[in-house]
Amino acid sequence: MENVKEKLSAAIAAQLTGAPDTPAKAELIEELSDNLFARYSDMLAGGVDEAAAYQAALDDLGDTAELVDYLNSLEPDQPLPGRSPEAEADDLDGMLKNVSDIIRDAVKAAQTAIGAVDVDGIVRDAMEAAKGAVRQAKDAARDIKDSVKRDGNYTYTSPNGHVHITVDPGRPPEPPKPPVPPAPPAPPAPPAPPAPPRPEGPDTPPPPPPPGPENGPGGPLFHGRGAWMEHLPGGDYAFQSFGAPLTAIDVEVGGDITVRMDDTPEGDVVIGGDVDDLDVRAENSVLTIRQGGTASRGFFLRRGMRLADVELTLPRRPWGTIRLTSTASGDVDVDLNEPVDALEVRTVSGEAGVELDRCGRLIVNTVSGDVDLTVGQADAAEVGSVSGDMELDGNFSSLALSSTSGDLRARSGSPCAVSCSSVSGDVELELKALPPALEVSTRSGDVEIGIPGGGSFSVDFVTASGEFASDFAAGRLEGRHISFDVNGGGPVCHIRTASGDCELNRL
Repeated sequence: MENVKEKLSAAIAAQLTGAPDTPAKAELIEELSDNLFARYSDMLAGGVDEAAAYQAALDDLGDTAELVDYLNSLEPDQPLPGRSPEAEADDLDGMLKNVSDIIRDAVKAAQTAIGAVDVDGIVRDAMEAAKGAVRQAKDAARDIKDSVKRDGNYTYTSPNGHVHITVDPGRPPEPPKPPVPPAPPAPPAPPAPPAPPRPEGPDTPPPPPPPGPENGPGGPLFHGRGAWMEHLPGGDYAFQSFGAPLTAIDVEVGGDITVRMDDTPEGDVVIGGDVDDLDVRAENSVLTIRQGGTASRGFFLRRGMRLADVELTLPRRPWGTIRLTSTASGDVDVDLNEPVDALEVRTVSGEAGVELDRCGRLIVNTVSGDVDLTVGQADAAEVGSVSGDMELDGNFSSLALSSTSGDLRARSGSPCAVSCSSVSGDVELELKALPPALEVSTRSGDVEIGIPGGGSFSVDFVTASGEFASDFAAGRLEGRHISFDVNGGGPVCHIRTASGDCELNRL
């Protein structure tokens, strides 16, 4: 096995002879050989013979011309980006994760201080610092998204110097492509033999698709057990399970993710977008998609120098778990009109738009992107954003919402237990059924809640300097702690603000 890895290293080095011998080149050869050797081992484990597995792994290296150009663009002692702790700060994914962690820590500290309403000045100072960090991070993330997509490098320094970010992967400019001479007309192809019937049975794989112009080179790297890949005439790829049906999807890329349902042929999952830059694995009824493609392309994708978009079309049927993660600056757009057991959406600086018919558990988290959700019915929804606005509409059994500086608006048509926290954004809740439980807290944002009349409930409002008004209470209510019962009392609506006002009105 070690001999195979040495052979792969030698083959990779031969492809990179156009670049000078530098530490970066040696590191790149080691990384690529590890990558190809892992693929070779996977193929052996899948039953492929050694010679075929070696050749397939070597083919996975892909075109190395751009790697040579990149190595030539580096200084003699310049390391590869994103591999050492010193270079990790220049890695887009790692940088944004660090910013997100810092902001979340500041938010937790500020939200803890909200409960101490008698020390409003301390809270105010903490929140001003947190709001400034959020604004800086949001501006930086948006600028980085535009700049990296445009030319691959960016430098940002906040006005007060607290936030300093440099993204300079050294991506070489792409040379202009020479004109392609027109190809001579191809001779007529002989008539294709009739396709054999598709075998039946859970353990019998179907025959591969017949060769032809629509099955040309390129496409995602595919590792399949219990599924096969077919190149469609339009350029997309279809993945069909021939054993147990695919029930779960797991996507993690740096670009945009779009997921929708359609009447796909024979229940296929169809993948479009930047298909040449993807690694796809189908195993144990789970379809996993990552940035990668050939090993050469994967080098640039893993370091945030390029972003890969994914477009998924799922067959119209119930699904298990779907996880969608955009690690850099991509938006996530989901439109599913069949039940899903669980949906998880995570973005760094992209927006999240979700339309669902029915979902068991729904989790959405963004750092600086807006969230827009429309759900027919969800058992439990957990939605959080650091600096983006959130808009939710549907029927929920429970809602757990958190926002730092963005406004939060939620509507539920069914009885819904609500837990909601905001630091500086406003909160607007429209609950068309009396909530069995309601907890709302803000620092400086205002709160507006609408619930139906006729029910029995209690109100407990605590504030440092905010005001309270309600259709359910006669006369003017004043003070830092206001509580009263409606129609004899019942489930308690707990509302906490530091300086924000609150209105509780009848729908």
